[in-house]
Amino acid sequence: MLNSPIADQRFMVSPDGRDADWMHPTEIATRAPGWTDCTDMDDVAFDIFMRERLEANPLICA
Repeated sequence: MLNSPIADQRFMVSPDGRDADWMHPTEIATRAPGWTDCTDMDDVAFDIFMRERLEANPLICA
């Protein structure tokens, strides 16, 4: 589980895996539609998620 720098914030990762940020839940719909909430993932799940996300991005793996 990731530790939020501010209470109630969620750690969101963009669909291409190139951007991530802590956001308040009320901001997610406007700032990060389609992003994945990774806050409750453990370290292993987050590593797997990011590896898959980055491997699927042709701009990074080209």
